[in-house]
Amino acid sequence: MKEKKIIKKIRNNIGLFITIIIIFFSLFCIRDFIYDTELNYEMSLDGFGYEILFNEEDTYIEEREIIELMCPDKSYDMMVIFNKPTYKYIKDWQFKYKNPEYEDDKTGVASEYNYDTKVMLEVKSYDYSFAYKNAVKVTNKYIKENENASKEEIEKYFANRLEYEWKYVKKNNIKKSIYIYRMECHKRSYRGGYVDCVTFLPYQNNNDDLANAVFGGLVEEMDRTKLPEGVDLEETMELMGVE
Repeated sequence: MKEKKIIKKIRNNIGLFITIIIIFFSLFCIRDFIYDTELNYEMSLDGFGYEILFNEEDTYIEEREIIELMCPDKSYDMMVIFNKPTYKYIKDWQFKYKNPEYEDDKTGVASEYNYDTKVMLEVKSYDYSFAYKNAVKVTNKYIKENENASKEEIEKYFANRLEYEWKYVKKNNIKKSIYIYRMECHKRSYRGGYVDCVTFLPYQNNNDDLANAVFGGLVEEMDRTKLPEGVDLEETMELMGVE
């Protein structure tokens, strides 16, 4: 009888072990299924905006400097200052475009089309553009009212105004829609994955759309609204002790 109880106990333990393995495997498969659907884009791009924009050191340096000047604590690293945006999957669909590789020798027009899939995402970030516009407007007014103000005084005033706008920045969000190719994702451990690359659409030449969304419209605003006359961002950063 004792031997039968031992055998029964061993069988029960083996059965329990097999059940746990099956449950774990099922959960793993469900996780993969969820990850490979719409959440794929949101999870993968969460933080990817930082990687692609902040690794391109010379491309969006002015936008990064403006955001850094806004933060009251200048000892913070840019990773801390940066408000990681949120991404919301909207939809994806197939589209066709002319393939220049198949240009007609006589007409020079593409005679064949390529088909691909593009994805629309909504990016939510702080409205840095509004804060920047306000800071420039107020600084230009200061320059007019203080004709004898030195370059250093103007730059310091501008930096202080940007910092003043910070409390409003944190209260205001901006939403922008971006379009990207379907992403190629590779798994990394059981917790998720990461984006290997995001290929440009045929009519995209750069990351300006993504940058503008991540930086809360700042790329477009800085193109429209120029820096106050005489203000040099690099000098201003040094003046305010920002490395």
